Amino acid sequence: METKVLKMKISDYLGTVLDENCLPDNQFIKSRDWKCIVIPGEPNMMEIEWLSNSINDAGLAKLINIYFEYQKIRVEYNITKSSIDDILKALRSNLEKYSLITNESSDFICFRHQSGDFYMICGPEKFVVSSYKCSVKTAKFMFDEYIKEFKIDEKRKLQDVWGRYMNL
Repeated sequence: METKVLKMKISDYLGTVLDENCLPDNQFIKSRDWKCIVIPGEPNMMEIEWLSNSINDAGLAKLINIYFEYQKIRVEYNITKSSIDDILKALRSNLEKYSLITNESSDFICFRHQSGDFYMICGPEKFVVSSYKCSVKTAKFMFDEYIKEFKIDEKRKLQDVWGRYMNL
């Protein structure tokens, strides 16, 4: 299957989409006029269903699941359908690695941090809003509650992630 993403080497694609800290690159996001939502913890079944429905509503049937370690090493990928089960498997396997889900044309990304402390959905605003059915105010409250018990250094890192992506 020839796709825009797969025509590039996967490692080159990651170099475009991710920054030096293995987080979604702000310039990439801004260049596409995308929005992001940062979600605490691992995705639950309801959240995966929302994401799957948004992907399917956008007519994006095939997904590329990319797994990698810090500094974008030991990169693996597979191609799946956009079903709830396939997205669940993509986000819940290889938990020791970073995970990035996109489609053939990179019309959105769903990024899960290897720490399991957060994942995020980035894409056109309409896609992001339909993928996570929660206001920014409620999402911020949930995020703050989630990190409340974290050690100060970890809490600060996660607050920085929120500020970095929610203020684009």
